[in-house]
Amino acid sequence: MSMRSPRILCMAFIFCAVVVGARSQTAITITGLNSLNFGSLSRSALSEVDYFSGAAAQFRVTGDTARAVRLTVSFSGLLTSNGASSEESDRTMALSLGNTQCAYSLDNGESWNPFTTGTLYQDTEFPPGFDPTSSIIVRVGGNLTTGTRQQRGVYTGNVTLTADYR
Repeated sequence: MSMRSPRILCMAFIFCAVVVGARSQTAITITGLNSLNFGSLSRSALSEVDYFSGAAAQFRVTGDTARAVRLTVSFSGLLTSNGASSEESDRTMALSLGNTQCAYSLDNGESWNPFTTGTLYQDTEFPPGFDPTSSIIVRVGGNLTTGTRQQRGVYTGNVTLTADYR
């Protein structure tokens, strides 16, 4: 019998984690450690946050030791603090993510491996060890571009990390 009961953990500015465990002794858990933060931007600007930056989102994924897992990153549109969409004609902000801005660590952050399996997903295994569970750390950066008519305001959105046993 397959167990799929997603729970959602959301934190401030561009940060969201989805927890999914399927046919496992231990449910996969995702803990948000840091939010993705682009800081203050001006019009017609590009802000880049690399996965190794302190401004990158960071998650801890915990599951069964030595078990195969797929990590998938996605994002949703940006909104101003008053609810207007970034896609309106006077708000031309765009967020983009790619494999080069996503990385995972199997050794508690000592070394980082960029995503290479597919576009915004990575197949790997939880690290081996003596404990029944182990952790993977995932970092997500991105690029944020503002348009010439970008309006002032606080913009927020969601980056989502999903983990599934394989």
